[in-house]
Amino acid sequence: MSHTENSASVLRTKLYRPMVTDDFVLREELFSRLEAGFTLPLTVVTAPAGYGKSTVVSYCLERCCRPGAWLSLDQMDSDLRLFVRYLVE
Repeated sequence: MSHTENSASVLRTKLYRPMVTDDFVLREELFSRLEAGFTLPLTVVTAPAGYGKSTVVSYCLERCCRPGAWLSLDQMDSDLRLFVRYLVE
């Protein structure tokens, strides 16, 4: 790894889940499906942009008494070394 790769900083904002606003509308079916996923070691949520993935997962993590981690990814995070760096953080 080069010196520039070692010194690259991690964007901390990618590690914090979004806050749930007061106007959030709970979709019980989605919440129930997420809760059911707690029996598994990993739950992956996928849907097109704008479908409320971040909001419902954030709500679920806020309400449940289970550990959770948050990592926001985009196309620029396709480098395996960068992904692992964020995952470790």
